[in-house]
Amino acid sequence: MEAVALGDWMAVMVDGRIRQTGLVEDVFRHPADAQVAESVGVENILPAEIVSHHSGLLTVQVGPAQLQCVDSGETGAVVACIRAEDVALTRDSPQVSSVRNRLPGRVLSVTLEGPLARVELDCGVPLGSSITAQSATELQLKPGDDVCAVVKTTSVHLTAAPQ
Repeated sequence: MEAVALGDWMAVMVDGRIRQTGLVEDVFRHPADAQVAESVGVENILPAEIVSHHSGLLTVQVGPAQLQCVDSGETGAVVACIRAEDVALTRDSPQVSSVRNRLPGRVLSVTLEGPLARVELDCGVPLGSSITAQSATELQLKPGDDVCAVVKTTSVHLTAAPQ
């Protein structure tokens, strides 16, 4: 968070090697690989397999679920990176909306962290969500509850899988 607040350019070093440089926002939103993603705090780094390309979108298989993301030319082994703050939760299956990714899941834990709540989910793959504590209270979230995780297509970033 200090890098975001103080800097405009950053370099990420992993195992003594510079792995990515760029504008802070670009590095945080589009990490070059899974290790960079982990280093900059991406909470959800999920093994994925590219299933199809259509109309500028990629469909990837992540565990039992399929996700759509913007096609940026990825090929080969990939991981889907999703920041916890980009995972919204709902009790009901969302009706028609612009949000393309809906993952039914079960709440594993809810941890209050000041004004925020960290919610761990089992959506066939582990998925973390960071929502406001007020939202967690209004949704009356507790372990065992069924919910739907909702993620915008533009919030799913594919990057190279660890080798």
